[in-house]
Amino acid sequence: MAVAPHCHDIACCSKTYINGAAGNIKGSEGVLYWISASNANAAAQTFELNDATADHADDVMIFTVPLGGHIHCVFDPPIYFNTGIRIGVCHTNIDILAGYA
Repeated sequence: MAVAPHCHDIACCSKTYINGAAGNIKGSEGVLYWISASNANAAAQTFELNDATADHADDVMIFTVPLGGHIHCVFDPPIYFNTGIRIGVCHTNIDILAGYA
């Protein structure tokens, strides 16, 4: 799979937006360049990043977003996913934006 070596510029990647529910960022193999999440809740919330296209997958990473806060993670090198790029668990009022190929 040929991909650009870096994707730090938000405009150069495919992007997806997920709000408050589990869901696929990409439904097939790919790479994740960055992920950004904001939390409108009154408490810290977590979400899981899975190499899968359905629930019950092994976690690649687990993120905690502080109350009323925001995180932005750039992966250099990007993270490779064999099956798909999925948000496995996501609490309400967490907005997630991701750059992938």
